[in-house]
Amino acid sequence: MNEFFDKNKYYLKEIRKEVAKDMIVKHHYSHSWTSCDFTLGVFEKTETVHNFFDILEDKVIGCIVYGHPIGRQVINGLVKPNDKIKLGNDNVLELTRLWIEDGHGKNIESWTISQSFDWLKKNRPEIKALISYADPFENHLGTIYQATNWLYQCIENTSDDHHYMISTTEPPNCKWMHPRTLVSKYGTQSFDHLDSVLPRPYWKKAYRRKYRYVYVLTNKKEKRWLVDNLNPSPLPYPKEISNPEKNVIIRVD
Repeated sequence: MNEFFDKNKYYLKEIRKEVAKDMIVKHHYSHSWTSCDFTLGVFEKTETVHNFFDILEDKVIGCIVYGHPIGRQVINGLVKPNDKIKLGNDNVLELTRLWIEDGHGKNIESWTISQSFDWLKKNRPEIKALISYADPFENHLGTIYQATNWLYQCIENTSDDHHYMISTTEPPNCKWMHPRTLVSKYGTQSFDHLDSVLPRPYWKKAYRRKYRYVYVLTNKKEKRWLVDNLNPSPLPYPKEISNPEKNVIIRVD
């Protein structure tokens, strides 16, 4: 892998959602598409000449995807109740996917995120805050968010200790059903009831909420107020996964 990253060889440009979706489904660790408002492609400047048009044809090597958060409670609960600043659906976006092919230097992901901030400030000035999540089950702490100065909010809830995510397909091809999906499909997320109706074998893992990060895009005065009123308040960055035993996958026969 090339450890040296030359930012002068790369740029971001808006691309069609279909192009981004193809990259994400093929290459992102989740292999799944999600909420999408717009997509930015990461382009590498090349010396390749298009045969027909006789012009340089740069190569798209990745993309970053932003979408509206799912569930209004996410936006409504982002800051403490107040009469000063209201965050609506038009003011908050979620960074939902980021993928860049290997071989372009270790700093290209953080550069891409930072460049997307500049694009948002220029093209979507109504956006005041961004959120994104790191999945501890995938052993993700959110290192990339820490490197780009996001604020960390731990929203892991110990009350979820007895809730599970369920898969009826075996590892490594598990298709996990979230507790909300289990309620929709089986009418409950109670494990005692689920155990009596699920086909054998099935696989379970303890449900744990993801780590949430927030980035504020506003001017300094408004940013200071928003940071002071985030709900919950920012915490020091995590340095290791808490309760790693929750990541264990259990087969039930």
